[in-house]
Amino acid sequence: MIMPEISHILNRFDVPFFSLDKKSAITYLNKKAGEFFGCNLQEMIGKKIDEIPQSSFFRSFANIYQEALTEQRSVCVQNYYSEKSVWLQHLIYPSEDGLTACVIDITKSEKVREEERINLSREIHDELGQQLTALMMDIAWLDNQMGKKEPRIRKKIDDINDLLNITVETLRKISTDLHPQILDDLGLIAGLEWQNRQFEKSSGIAVQFQCGIANPAFPSSIAICLFRIYQESLTNIARHAEAQMVSTALEWKDDGILLNITDNGKGFNTEVARLKGRSGLAIMKERAMQVGGQWRINSEPNKGTSITVHIPKAASHDQYNNS
Repeated sequence: MIMPEISHILNRFDVPFFSLDKKSAITYLNKKAGEFFGCNLQEMIGKKIDEIPQSSFFRSFANIYQEALTEQRSVCVQNYYSEKSVWLQHLIYPSEDGLTACVIDITKSEKVREEERINLSREIHDELGQQLTALMMDIAWLDNQMGKKEPRIRKKIDDINDLLNITVETLRKISTDLHPQILDDLGLIAGLEWQNRQFEKSSGIAVQFQCGIANPAFPSSIAICLFRIYQESLTNIARHAEAQMVSTALEWKDDGILLNITDNGKGFNTEVARLKGRSGLAIMKERAMQVGGQWRINSEPNKGTSITVHIPKAASHDQYNNS
């Protein structure tokens, strides 16, 4: 129970603030939370989040709340909230008795940040890319002028050319990491299909891709999240799995979007990996949580690995044209 003095202070906050007990029942909401959720404060107290009809907000974060409580670690999630048409930052602070959380509208800053990433990606791709291409053409001209003269100089030219090729690939990767241009040009499905071709070409491992969504229009953050997790999953398979086949699927379910990546490789002990703190797995989980989604991995030695990402409908916005 929050003391009246503290409640008075929290009611002066210009952001929604609320708390839950260990059973996910609401123990407190400030006035801004009541306005945000469009509810009567007293009627909400004591209700579990899956019993609240006024908003899908709490229900979409039920699993994240539970994870925060179980792991006793703070969580910061950013996602698009379709009922209010805003981007929100959801700060969750667990304790032994439950958790407290606040919700901050970051719509303006999120739009600015995304524009900055897009602009920087284009600058790297267009400006630096063109300059390096011109430099490579100059090196090729010098190479032709040299003919078979001066083997040591020709060797140095070859070394410079190799370094330039590596630099071009590095810049392309940085540009794609900032903002995958293919998602803007062709969309997520084409981006995943392109990634499959790149993976098959570099690894020699076949990919079977199934898509149960026709002509989807994903919010940018969701598309980037799924694309990044897909990339990281395939990279891990190429490096560690010793697989012969990869099966992937992107589906639209009643409760949201589902992405699955499964390989028939050697698998591993997920608990050992967690204790070792494999950064790639942690990054994928964080990516999913940042857009209000869940990330799961199932793997056993000699039984392959399956990664599943679920983006709830409330988090993924009503922008899917499932035709």
